[in-house]
Amino acid sequence: MTRAEIIYLLPYLGSLALSLGVLFYASQRHQTKGVPAYLLYVSGQTMWILGFIIEVIIPSLGGKLLWDSIQYLASVIVLLAFPVFAVQYTEYPLKNPRRLFILSLIIPGLFTRLW
Repeated sequence: MTRAEIIYLLPYLGSLALSLGVLFYASQRHQTKGVPAYLLYVSGQTMWILGFIIEVIIPSLGGKLLWDSIQYLASVIVLLAFPVFAVQYTEYPLKNPRRLFILSLIIPGLFTRLW
């Protein structure tokens, strides 16, 4: 890696460190409302940042495609975890939460299968 690439990655490495810190902090507070879904959300964000850093570092096209795919899966995790976190944190009463969650999996599941 060249010096320019390392300088380019510094903000992303800082972001990864902050995300890991938030993930560790939230995992210590698992009694708080909404934390299980928030942990999924932060895990997805951390996985996305790590995937991006590795994608930039790896020179081969196959490796870049692999880590881009991992980033896509991380974005699906984030997309699904955020509404669950919002409902858990606000304690909004849903009539059929399990059915709504399963319905919310249909479109991301189809895109993941097509991908």
